[in-house]
Amino acid sequence: MNKARLYIIALGLALCGTGSVLAAGYDYGTGIKARALGGAFRGIADDWSAAAYNPAGYAKLQDNQFGFANTFMHNRYTYNSNYEFGTNFETGFATGTDIPNRNETISTPEGSIVIRTPFWGETVVGFSIYESGDQNLSWTLFEGIQGYSSVQFPVDQKQFSINLDIVNFQATFAREFIEDKLSVGIGIALVRADLNYNNLVLRNNPLDPALVDRPYEKIPELTSSDGNGWALGGRIGLLWQASEKISFGATFVPKTTITVDGRTAFEIFLPADSQLQRSEGFLRGTDEFFLTSGFTLQATSDFTTKIVAPAKFGVGVAIDISKKLTVSIDGEYTLWSQYEGINLAFGTFDSLNITIPQGVANPFPLLNGLVRTDLSSPAVWDDAGSGMLGLQFKASAATTFMGGFRVDQAITSDTRTTVPQFLNNGTSYTSSLGISIDVERWTIQAAASVTSQSDLTFTEAADVNGDSINDNLPATISGNKYQSVFGIVYHF
Repeated sequence: MNKARLYIIALGLALCGTGSVLAAGYDYGTGIKARALGGAFRGIADDWSAAAYNPAGYAKLQDNQFGFANTFMHNRYTYNSNYEFGTNFETGFATGTDIPNRNETISTPEGSIVIRTPFWGETVVGFSIYESGDQNLSWTLFEGIQGYSSVQFPVDQKQFSINLDIVNFQATFAREFIEDKLSVGIGIALVRADLNYNNLVLRNNPLDPALVDRPYEKIPELTSSDGNGWALGGRIGLLWQASEKISFGATFVPKTTITVDGRTAFEIFLPADSQLQRSEGFLRGTDEFFLTSGFTLQATSDFTTKIVAPAKFGVGVAIDISKKLTVSIDGEYTLWSQYEGINLAFGTFDSLNITIPQGVANPFPLLNGLVRTDLSSPAVWDDAGSGMLGLQFKASAATTFMGGFRVDQAITSDTRTTVPQFLNNGTSYTSSLGISIDVERWTIQAAASVTSQSDLTFTEAADVNGDSINDNLPATISGNKYQSVFGIVYHF
């Protein structure tokens, strides 16, 4: 292999990074052929993306190969909030209006290099970089409450957003244990989670409730958290060639818990109630004065949270109906109940952006208590299954057409923790098409898919964990997500 080819492979692996496309929860697909088949790939597993679907498939590869793909994805959702205390906009949220998520197309590169080695009865070794989990959504839903500094909210601000990327840097090892019958593969991965999470909550005003009238009993708090972390993960797969035309695959992915550390920036928009200031005689520089001043309080802090990539089991079968047509069927069950949401535990805080009176150790007990309380966005998700059907038709020696259909079961029946950052709670349906063309040592591939779900309506605000903060944003959501993916495989 000449130097130019080595440079291409190195560059492709270096570019592998993050993006977004998901099935249930925040699962993420890999490769082109597997996506085109709707994910029904465990019983086939015959290219580099088998590292993510069934590592045992590497033992079937007859040559060395480098694969690279790039996905372009676009979420097209609308959010119609129904969060009010009696009349429209009293909580600061527009009701009765379809608000689209931010219009952006996200790009996701991924790739792998696979080598057949003479070791231990010809072991196949691969190194891959791919995403196993992702969620990427962003909304501007809050308009500000009259009588607060929050009225000055910028219209382009990311109030509710998540960019969660779970990337696997995986070494895969596979070999045949029974010639032409049984293959076993294992993937060992360094798993990195990158989290950028913005949230807006309405906290209870810490002043004496007898003094606080509507709408001043709620205080908007906007947080922006950015962090990352590492963990060790993996997956194991089996591939059984039952006959010349039928093969079975089975996989297991253990639970991976990633501790994410980073920084959180706070903005707390305090009420402007000069009438209460005067009637109660609040002195300048006190807690009570600031809590009626209309001031925007700012601070930053360290945070820690845990991101759980749940355990999953999968089985699949591939049947060669004829020399040209292969049908594949897969089933997968994911323990989504292991995921508990985004729970931010704060550490060391910077000082508040207000003047501290000289010689006073803690002059603002109410403000400090407001800022320094941990924030939790709990998730109550159910274990759920997915079903996949794929068709592969070899139209000629060089051209293969693929199609697939996937159903992902709803991951929750508890809408109390449905938030704008995670909207994939209903049963979803994905249809996909793809093509693969062989040109000498190169294979050129492309696929496209659309995922849809029924309109979802969440009618009640709820404080699930008892911290006096509503954990959801009642609304009706609708829309689809679209993806297209292009790539190449080089055989050597």
